[in-house]
Amino acid sequence: VAEDLANAVIAVARGNTFLTAEIAEKIALQSLSGDDDPIQQLSAREFEVFRLLADGKKMEEVADMLKISQKTVANHYTIIKQKLNVSSPIEMVRFAIRHGLIEG
Repeated sequence: VAEDLANAVIAVARGNTFLTAEIAEKIALQSLSGDDDPIQQLSAREFEVFRLLADGKKMEEVADMLKISQKTVANHYTIIKQKLNVSSPIEMVRFAIRHGLIEG
């Protein structure tokens, strides 16, 4: 672990990316299996909004937590629903449970 951290710092300082062997293996296996995970279509911010909404947070709470406007949260929610092909908050929660992001 300490060696990975040292290698990561060196790689990033050189302008490169760094993956541990374990993460690289998981990515490779996922690519080989053809597992097309719709969650990977979400941007980092969209994923954050998705996770909080799926966990039962209200749009106002998400906006406060992420320091963004409620309108921005609503826009992210619309995009998330399209990307994940869900049409309601209940479907979003079921999706999150199915993908192990929240407990049922």
